[in-house]
Amino acid sequence: MPASIFVLNGDSKLTEVKQSEFDYESKFQELIANHPELLPGELINPAKPRRWILVKREMGIPDEEEGGNRWSLDHLFLDQDGIPTLVEVKTVGDPRARREVVAQMLDYAANAVLNWKVDTIRLAFEQQCEDSRTDSVDVLANLIGPNKSPEEFWESVKTNLEAQKIRMIFLADKISEELKTIVCFLNRQMEVAEVLAVELQYFTNENKTIQTLVPTLYGETAALKSKRSSTSISTSVQISKEDYLQSIAQQDSPNRLATIQSVLAWAEQNSHGLSFSRANEDTVFSPACVVDKKRVYPINCKQPGRLVLRMKELARYYPPFDAIETQKQLETMLSQIPGFVIRGGMTGLPYVDMDKLETAQDREALIQVLDWIVYQLRNPGN
Repeated sequence: MPASIFVLNGDSKLTEVKQSEFDYESKFQELIANHPELLPGELINPAKPRRWILVKREMGIPDEEEGGNRWSLDHLFLDQDGIPTLVEVKTVGDPRARREVVAQMLDYAANAVLNWKVDTIRLAFEQQCEDSRTDSVDVLANLIGPNKSPEEFWESVKTNLEAQKIRMIFLADKISEELKTIVCFLNRQMEVAEVLAVELQYFTNENKTIQTLVPTLYGETAALKSKRSSTSISTSVQISKEDYLQSIAQQDSPNRLATIQSVLAWAEQNSHGLSFSRANEDTVFSPACVVDKKRVYPINCKQPGRLVLRMKELARYYPPFDAIETQKQLETMLSQIPGFVIRGGMTGLPYVDMDKLETAQDREALIQVLDWIVYQLRNPGN
């Protein structure tokens, strides 16, 4: 971007406005809260530009379910599809406007998807509207339009949280080359979550009678745009267990259906939480187990007939799966099961092709592995 912009008014008078810095980070944060359109929704998704409502500034994030808030996020927004959008604001004068802020954001995101409740987000939004003297019903209606009810919208927020489908945005008046590189790398690695950086350059003349803001988006590579065409544009909605099983039955794969039924019976017998969702024609089943009062989603049953082990998350956040010995032990167990495929190694997203599980013994071997995973999560020291 140029260091100056020239503004030509109606009298053909040319005024130079030079690139400047924000006086205070708090002023920058307030600007974003009052004008969320500065988050460039048309650049994030040109086919379906993102629109926003502010849930809250300084949104609290607990480090355990039902626990007190440990962190405070600069801004939480929701877009029209109910995707939680976490925004951290830094100015060029803040030395943390580099890679340090990445670790901070990942801490926020990892704990938010596990410990936020949709009711907490809804109450925060309604309180924010009350504080700003706006009508929460009207604000939400302007976002979602007439074809979706408020309850459907909040249900989509719940589904996105459970699927960990969120968006993280680093916003600064200057995005360093280092941060751009990290953002692009994270986007290439993540399947569901989205990571972006927005540089909001500020230009003004000497007496500040003219002020100009120019947003630039980083993170949307050509490969990422192709990837987002199947995830960002479609909306994931929660469905019933019956609808989910019917969709699996229609896929004409007896082995897949039998395996799904075995995993479902295992989850119900062990009182694991159940989540069923659909985006376009894709359906997802995610059982959740409770570990130290936190919901953990160790697997996803998703298209095309894959039972995905979420080792990327387990290895990062949940001992003993951070240990190479445990990863190798799990790999050995899975190698005995037909259809096991390592994708990205044992700290990536290995999966089992459910169509290859032809016998009850094959499916029972898979259930034993799932039992072992849950046991390890709940007894990391043993």
